[in-house]
Amino acid sequence: MKTIAKIAFIVLILTALQSCLVRKHIPEGKTLLLGNVVYSDSLKHKYSDAEIENNIIQTNYRHLFRIMPRLWLYYKTENKTGKLGKWFHNNVAKPPVYLDETMARKSVIQMEKYLFNVGYFGAKVETDVVTYKKYSWMYYKVIQPKLYTIKEKKFNIADTALARCVNSFADELILNVGDNYDAYQIDKERTLISEKIRDNGYYFFAKEYIYYEVDTALNSHQVNMTIRIDNPKNETTGITEPHKKYEINDVFIYPKYDPIRFDISQCDTIPHEVNINGQKHIHYFVFHKNPRMRLNAFNRLIQIRKGDLFSLTKTNQTYKSLNNLKIYSLNKISFDTVTCADGKTRLNCNIALQRGKTHYYSLQVEGTNSGGDLGILGSLSYGNKNIFRGGEILNVKLKGELQGQHVMKDGAKEIFNSYQTGVEANVIFPRLVSPFPLRSFSKEYQPKTTVAIGYNKLVRTYYDRELFTIRFGYDWMVNDKVQHIFSPIDQNYVLINPTNEFQKILDKETNQRIKDQYTSHFLFGLSYTFIFSNQNIKNLSDFFYFKADLQTSGNLLSAFNSVLQKNEGYYKIFDIRYAQYIRFSFDFRQYHLVTKSQSLVVRLMAGIGLPYGNSYDMPFEKAFSAGGANGMRGWVFRSLGPGAFRNTEKINIERIGDVQLEANIEYRFPIYNFIKGALFADVGNIWLLKSNETFKDGEFDFGRFYKQLGIDGGIGLRFDASLFILRLDFALPLCDPEKEGSDKWRFSKLQFSDFVMNIGIGYPF
Repeated sequence: MKTIAKIAFIVLILTALQSCLVRKHIPEGKTLLLGNVVYSDSLKHKYSDAEIENNIIQTNYRHLFRIMPRLWLYYKTENKTGKLGKWFHNNVAKPPVYLDETMARKSVIQMEKYLFNVGYFGAKVETDVVTYKKYSWMYYKVIQPKLYTIKEKKFNIADTALARCVNSFADELILNVGDNYDAYQIDKERTLISEKIRDNGYYFFAKEYIYYEVDTALNSHQVNMTIRIDNPKNETTGITEPHKKYEINDVFIYPKYDPIRFDISQCDTIPHEVNINGQKHIHYFVFHKNPRMRLNAFNRLIQIRKGDLFSLTKTNQTYKSLNNLKIYSLNKISFDTVTCADGKTRLNCNIALQRGKTHYYSLQVEGTNSGGDLGILGSLSYGNKNIFRGGEILNVKLKGELQGQHVMKDGAKEIFNSYQTGVEANVIFPRLVSPFPLRSFSKEYQPKTTVAIGYNKLVRTYYDRELFTIRFGYDWMVNDKVQHIFSPIDQNYVLINPTNEFQKILDKETNQRIKDQYTSHFLFGLSYTFIFSNQNIKNLSDFFYFKADLQTSGNLLSAFNSVLQKNEGYYKIFDIRYAQYIRFSFDFRQYHLVTKSQSLVVRLMAGIGLPYGNSYDMPFEKAFSAGGANGMRGWVFRSLGPGAFRNTEKINIERIGDVQLEANIEYRFPIYNFIKGALFADVGNIWLLKSNETFKDGEFDFGRFYKQLGIDGGIGLRFDASLFILRLDFALPLCDPEKEGSDKWRFSKLQFSDFVMNIGIGYPF
């Protein structure tokens, strides 16, 4: 506590000193705006604090405890004539924000307009300025009247056919009787009505035909709302006419469209019959030379069909489905009116698809840091976006890694004593691949099928490990928020070859968990993942993310135990023991936007693995671990836990567990240009389900697990290069469950050398 007090005192002195250095440069008669505060005269209000604050025109100068080094630099370089001084002034320094009461009055007008639009008719905003030693804070006080609500809502539609159409979806509208008056919601509802009408064949309908008439003269803080939809006016006769419905005539697809060189006179038009669920229709393909694309690849992607009424939903579904074909860089759907032989006017649909590059390559080299062991990783990737002429994507990656581990050999540590090579290949089909019919999925979110294989070899000082993987699975969405990933085939062959020296050590080992980490095994099972996210990339707002993962192995193979060989108490296939377990985990994240550039992220995660039958414990690669770049950053990778285990005998083993609990909080903020910062804290640990003599106090117990939680805190830097984010996190272990008694809390014992640095790519969560 004395150390913390000293640090706080030093920070306080530096803050006061820096504040004085800045303040003396502020011109006389001006004050630096350090804050805008909006508050209401009522404890309860139903408007959005964030949205009303967005109406403040003059944003205050950003600072941390009045520490403003970029402003100080601005003043110091303001009159510099040298190139270096000018560069710092224009690129690093940040100019001041002096209080402008004219802008404050404009902000009041904007805020009062916003309050009126959300139902607070007659609301007023008063301002007050607090000034202290050339610093100022602007306060906006909302004088809040009673909120207006909707008393009655009705339609006034001249076109009777259109009125029937609107009545069919009236229950799906946004605003209802009793809701608050909200002009922003009215605008959204106006758009929704227009889209619903266009979904029923009214191709030329626009929301400009929709008017909202609001009567506030009820003297009861209520409004009567009438939705009026006018008929269009004939430009020739000047007479209004009912809105027209349009059917689809023919569908033309241009699979090799080039906006510069395209010449329709050089093209052939090929009719292609499509049979979907017993219904036949024709697509016309227009192209010159071979489009290098199977025509039937479009059968289920194109939802626009001859004889159907125009549908905005089906048009959007077609857009999204075609976007899944990565071979096309651009697609455009347009409609032309055409007078048919029966005298009716219909729509011809034209779908122009612009090809992108088929092949792509990438070469990556990066430094790695795994538990403090530094290394270098390189990979070469090749991809083909149309491998089977149906939009299938082939990805092949070759990778290699060199790493220096903290292991001595012949009395000295080698620069690189760990080697890893591997190859991965997968094919992604933009459809379901199955030997039997599967239920229909949302056409707007086309399902995918992935087939993947891989081989990886790891060579370390004491053992070699070979890993073979085979996976076959499906990935589909039911809407824009919910995703399912199901892999009915998920196999891993893990072959471990210890050196003779290391095998002798394993033979003497009595701890089965340690022995199993270096024993060959076979995983044959399935996996299922459920993901929910309500993030809207078009609208910056709070959102949350939830992921649940279920994995099993060995259950199908256990049905054949009677015909499998049994050795050392375990059943084996191909002379390798198969693993049997069930593993469940979930990950919940809440993202709160403090401002457009600052956010607060909270994550909760938990997991449990239950080995049974043919397994004594969880396979090493499926067990839980704590520490590293993506969680519990105050510890290096796999160095925390299990439980309160104290490694007094310095066992050289990576720590894994059957149970994991973890919580994280991170505040993210900009620093300069592409450099971002973060303040974070992590709480968590892993545990065993069974007591273990080697890992004493490592088992999970409801009565004491909360006393065994590790706690860390730290700061981070993120270098955002658009294509990727390089992350550096520096964390201190504040509470170490491996310590005993009062030694757990490390505040008074922390040293600079206790900082743990983790390097990562992308955000941790």
